[in-house]
Amino acid sequence: MALVLTQTCFGLSFSCFFLLPTYLKLVLHASDVQIGAVASLGSLAGVFAFPLVGTLNDRFGCKPFLLIGNVVMACAAAAMLRVTEVGAALYVLRALHGLCLALVLNSATTLVSAEVPFERLGHALAVFGSSLLATHAVAPALSELLASQHGWPTVFWFATVLAVLGVLASLRVQEAPRSRDEGASALGIVPLLRRPRTQRVVLTIAAAGASFGTVFTFHQPYALSLGMQHVSGFFLAYAACALLSRLWLTTRLQGVDRKQLSAWFMLLYAAAVVCAVWLRPLVLEGVGAVMGVAQGVFYPVFNALAVEGVEPRQRGSMMALYHGGFNGGIAGALLLGGNVAERFGYPTLFVGSALITAAAALSLRQSTLAHESDARDAAGR
Repeated sequence: MALVLTQTCFGLSFSCFFLLPTYLKLVLHASDVQIGAVASLGSLAGVFAFPLVGTLNDRFGCKPFLLIGNVVMACAAAAMLRVTEVGAALYVLRALHGLCLALVLNSATTLVSAEVPFERLGHALAVFGSSLLATHAVAPALSELLASQHGWPTVFWFATVLAVLGVLASLRVQEAPRSRDEGASALGIVPLLRRPRTQRVVLTIAAAGASFGTVFTFHQPYALSLGMQHVSGFFLAYAACALLSRLWLTTRLQGVDRKQLSAWFMLLYAAAVVCAVWLRPLVLEGVGAVMGVAQGVFYPVFNALAVEGVEPRQRGSMMALYHGGFNGGIAGALLLGGNVAERFGYPTLFVGSALITAAAALSLRQSTLAHESDARDAAGR
């Protein structure tokens, strides 16, 4: 319960910044290139932080880094009150947000994976992740309301208080003591990343991250350019449908091949991104809903497929590469996305991201990922 409460408080704080593109556009008058750059910093920091956190989790455990992540998040959220322009301070703070996500998310999911049998891991990760998904709906909706009625500083104070609650909850998390031999036997990120199976996992999840980052970030300036005043409906629809698919649909589909299931829902993901081209009220919520259904099944099921191919002492590292790959896809899409949006328009950006994701899904369907073992990968090095 303490772990769920920790992740929920952190998620609420972190998700307040899902509306950061709106703040940048309306308050700081940022360009699309600046919005993409700022948004990418959080994911880009995760690309580098997740592998480090994964190695630390395997060697030293998870609880200390869970606590550190919440402490830094509280400080970084409070520091947003001092930001008045798109400059170095904003970029640094956004990078810190990404570091905190790596610390909390990787530590929490590694704790869960250590307690659940592999055959139930996909469903367990789906259920546990539901607490984080719920925050994706609640925090943006409350933030939009607070910003419209009391101003954006109230949003940043709200995020700070939530992170402090996450600190208090993380102090109550229990973790089994680790033996000296257990920490010393951890192999680290680099040997794992050399394996062809791991590389396929990272590239596939990065392709999904590209679409996720594109839509989550650029639907806001696109909607504003079309005269739409409220965008929180997207997050509400996304989170509600993602929760439904994780808590109900993943249970119904437990017996289905994980590789095929991941590929089909990744294709659904791509279809939702294409629909963002025709953005307007109700379509906005529809795109969020379809993305939620797809993400709700794809992310935990593919996560379980990724982790089942490694030894227990490498779970933290594999989790790190999985989450880091997703963040890498987001960062790449956002760094390029602002330029694409300004030069060719938002529809071109959405279609391009969808094609990348669809291609990765079709490649996954044809791969032998589900049948590859650690021994086979090791022999192929």
